Amino acid sequence: MIRPRLRLVSLLACLTLLAPALAQADPADDLYDAMQGGHCEPALTALRARADAHEASAQHSMAFAAERGVCMPADATVAAGWFRKAAASYRTAAEKGDAEAQANLGALLAEGQGVDKDVKAAVAWFRKAAEQGRADAQAALAWAYHTGEGLDKDESQAVAWYRKAAAQGNVDAQFNLGLMLLHGQGVAADEQQAMLWLGHAAEQGEAAAQVTLGLVYRRHGDDASLVNALWWFRQAATAGDADGEYELGWLFEQGQGIAKDEAQAAVLYGKAAARGHALAQNELGAMYAKGRGVPRDDARAIALYRQAAAQGMPRAQFNLGWAIEHGQGVSQDDREAAVWYRKAADQGFSPAQNNLGQQYRWGRGVAQDYRVAVDWLRKAAEQGDAQAQDNLGGMYQHGRGVEHDEEQAVAWFRKSAERGDATGQSDLAAMYEQGLGVAKDERAAADWYRKAAAQGDEHAKERLKDIAPE
Repeated sequence: MIRPRLRLVSLLACLTLLAPALAQADPADDLYDAMQGGHCEPALTALRARADAHEASAQHSMAFAAERGVCMPADATVAAGWFRKAAASYRTAAEKGDAEAQANLGALLAEGQGVDKDVKAAVAWFRKAAEQGRADAQAALAWAYHTGEGLDKDESQAVAWYRKAAAQGNVDAQFNLGLMLLHGQGVAADEQQAMLWLGHAAEQGEAAAQVTLGLVYRRHGDDASLVNALWWFRQAATAGDADGEYELGWLFEQGQGIAKDEAQAAVLYGKAAARGHALAQNELGAMYAKGRGVPRDDARAIALYRQAAAQGMPRAQFNLGWAIEHGQGVSQDDREAAVWYRKAADQGFSPAQNNLGQQYRWGRGVAQDYRVAVDWLRKAAEQGDAQAQDNLGGMYQHGRGVEHDEEQAVAWFRKSAERGDATGQSDLAAMYEQGLGVAKDERAAADWYRKAAAQGDEHAKERLKDIAPE
């Protein structure tokens, strides 16, 4: 009868794993649900009577009511007392072989409610109930194998137990089995089977499954798949799921599977942002900063970036640092900008590594240090960041923080140029024009200047007038 308990554990970006919820309806559940709906009487009186009569599930519901302040003042001491009574009642029944009691006793042991927390003992009780065919206990045992909580991690065993529970309609098992099939964990990857089980969970209203299924369809990219992605994201969003709101907003912003509508994207991002969704907070902040879908409001953008940055989101930390560095919506402050760039850079976010490197290069907000600058620029450049590659090339060209090496400069300028960075193209052209680190070649220089000029690079436009006049 345990009230649903959801715990999210990251598997891959935008994909989550749900801890199984041990819950099956009984009269005590119905009474508790009525209380949650505001119908305190006669539900509370009836529930208390059942609890006083040593009905374990009623004692458990009374514990939740006291813990959460449902139809009574919240009182941790009272809740603890009811949890102890429930644990004792469950143990009595569990030792007689009652599968429901075994599952619920396991859950109390896992949470340390009414008993000392003992995950190994919890798993032992889950196994007893699972072997009797109880779906929620099978899902809980699978979760233990999946995460290695209370026993040795064994993903193949996790798959086996998830299958048993999923076949009985347990939504968490269906979702988790779908994820394991999708990513080839404990079983050969099988997207078709993964989508089947994710679909079963999604059809039961599991928002995480709906969003995951939508992400799989979106990844396929064809028109029919995008329509399906849109449908599943909308299902999750309509139910108030922040991930669903964010993903649906993204489709509106990009115009994928639906007509582009930045105003609607902003509305959806706003809903998700209000629920604390960091990605939505950042995206909505960017929309306010650029006036896309909403009136431009730099102060609002800063507030949203700060919310997402406080949750550790590197892109938001970078955006916040950039706004502070440039005084956009906030007082200009190179030192504070460096703080936020460093937070994002430490997480491997290459644009922040590049900008932090530039701050060390020029001594903005930090003490000038060419060697440290090179270290940060190299981290970003090796991730393929075109601006960092160009900046690192400049350090080699001028011998700052590294030995002067024009051939290395050319190599990094070329990487940047080939990634389409206009400054990198212009810098590479200049090396060809002057014969620095590479054989002098005005034709090659002109070719690279043209590429840079086509992107608006003013220096490239000026040099073309001299070396390749029309």
